[in-house]
Amino acid sequence: MVRSEFSPAGSDQSRTSTPPCDLKPAAKAAGSLAPTRRLSIWRTFHTYLWLKFQGDSLTLSRGERSGIAENMSAMLTQSVNRGGAYFREMHVPAPKTSRELFRLFLLYNKEAGVSGLAKRINFTDVKSSQMYLSILQRPPETRNLVRWDDEGYDPSQHFCETLWSDEFQIRILRLLLSSFPEKRRLIHIHIPKSAGSHFFAKMAPIYPCINHVIQVPSLTSKQELMEILAGFASIVEFYDFLMVHGHFSLNYVVQEIGVRFGDEIFTVVRDPVSSAISMANYVVTRLMADPSGSYADTRQWLDLLGMETFPEGCSSDNVKAVALAALHDDRIAHLNPICHHLGDGTSESAINNIVINNVGITDTCRYDRWLEGRWGISTGSRINQSLPILNHDDVIPQLSERLSYLCSEDINVFEAVKSRLDARDAPSIKGHNLA
Repeated sequence: MVRSEFSPAGSDQSRTSTPPCDLKPAAKAAGSLAPTRRLSIWRTFHTYLWLKFQGDSLTLSRGERSGIAENMSAMLTQSVNRGGAYFREMHVPAPKTSRELFRLFLLYNKEAGVSGLAKRINFTDVKSSQMYLSILQRPPETRNLVRWDDEGYDPSQHFCETLWSDEFQIRILRLLLSSFPEKRRLIHIHIPKSAGSHFFAKMAPIYPCINHVIQVPSLTSKQELMEILAGFASIVEFYDFLMVHGHFSLNYVVQEIGVRFGDEIFTVVRDPVSSAISMANYVVTRLMADPSGSYADTRQWLDLLGMETFPEGCSSDNVKAVALAALHDDRIAHLNPICHHLGDGTSESAINNIVINNVGITDTCRYDRWLEGRWGISTGSRINQSLPILNHDDVIPQLSERLSYLCSEDINVFEAVKSRLDARDAPSIKGHNLA
């Protein structure tokens, strides 16, 4: 038998399809899940290519044979190393749970969109019930939908349509939180005009924050939602908590999100009269920035005020008149927002809910201390501030009755919280301190 000096089998091995000893897979223990090294690349080279090389090399010089052997070795190495490229093309299993669904967003690509994500998924033998339960956490509405499985059902199309549905978006907060039950929940109830936008802007870049507006179709587009979920999937496993922020009520938290031992609910309150004036100023500030009403909120305010557009170049008196009109409109001004966010609209219900749910609470006067002491963040400049169109001197002497109507219940809660904060000289208190 002819033996070549370039034989990969070496001087004391016969030509065979058996790989050299350093590529032999280690024996696996019974029940072991350790992967076995694949031998197909080596076997192809040694069984077929090497035989051809040996036959052809008999007519070549030593240097030519050496060059060919080196090139074939390099090709073999490149073939093995390039296996990683296939990871970007592999199909992954279809989700069976909502947690598996959100993990799939690690593969989401903005340019390819949801349809591109669907192309990465193996939908073989997937039924409609699996799509409903893994995406919406519910079964199909009727038995007619179950019949899809027998009528040319396309799970890929169903996957895309369900992710793009309003139902998925409206339920996204509950779906996300229930998919990661081991994560501690830090829930910020954002009472309007109480530094909530500033708080979220400070926290979102450094903590895994979910803003309630992502489940409002008129405020967050489907494309934006998909990109947010992709970002969420990329960081969620690195934290043992999730922060939820939004203009929702404490009753919503209790009934829809759920209150669990170890979770934390917190909020910031503001002097109710200052808050009412700030809200009127905020409406006009936004209308001056968006006079044609291109955003949903400004368009609604213009309609409520009976204005097609906000006229440019208004005198200060006219601007104040619009702010006063906003303050007098119950559809725009917030009626006892503290009590409606923390209770059922009364001070008694709000204080009761604060106590039994042990809500952490501070006021805007102590907000800076609380932000730095509790979260380790310096305040910096405020955002989402209103122009000082109306002030206390403009409003209080003339509108005391109106302000009493808007703020009377909130004043009771605010004074109770403020007195306890003053007594403890602390940046914040817990609900149990109000018991």
